[in-house]
Amino acid sequence: MNVNRALEKRKLELALKDYHEHLQQKVDEQAQKIRNSYLNAITALAFALEAKDKYTSGHSERVANISVAIGKELALSDSFIERVRIAGWIHDIGKIGIPEAILNKPGRLTTEEFILVKSHCDIGERILQPIIEDDDVLSMVKHHHERYDGKGYPDGLWGNKSLLVPGCSQ
Repeated sequence: MNVNRALEKRKLELALKDYHEHLQQKVDEQAQKIRNSYLNAITALAFALEAKDKYTSGHSERVANISVAIGKELALSDSFIERVRIAGWIHDIGKIGIPEAILNKPGRLTTEEFILVKSHCDIGERILQPIIEDDDVLSMVKHHHERYDGKGYPDGLWGNKSLLVPGCSQ
C-alpha cells in the first residue's frame, strides 16, 4: 500500500509540475483572447460610426494612422502609441448621439446645431467609459478637438494642458 501511495504522490507531483510549467502559457493565451475581444469591440464601434456617417468613411482609420506616425516621430512608447491608435479609431464615436440631419446638413450649422455637434466629444467619452478603462484613451477621445491656443472644445484647454502626451497632460 505504501508503494501505491508513493506512486500516486509522484504522479500528482509530476502533474503539478507540468501544470505550473504551462500555466504562464495558458495565462498568456487567455490574455491574448481578452485583448482580441477588446480590439474587436473597438473595431465594431468604429464600423458602427462609419455606417451612420458615410461622409466620413475611412476618416477614423486615417486619423489613427497619422496619429501613430506622429507618435513614432515623437519617439513615444509603443504602449502609448497603441493607445493613440485605439483613440484614433474611435475618437468620433460620440457622433452616434448626434442626429443625422445635423451631421449631414448642407451648408452652415446654426449656433445651436454646432453646440450639439461639439457635444460628441463628451458623448463619446460617456459611451466608452463602460468598456475602456484606460484614462489616456478616454481623454484623447474627449479632447480631440482641443487646441494649443485654448480655442478648442469641449474644455478650452490651452498650452501644455491641450497636449495628450505623457508629461504634458492636464
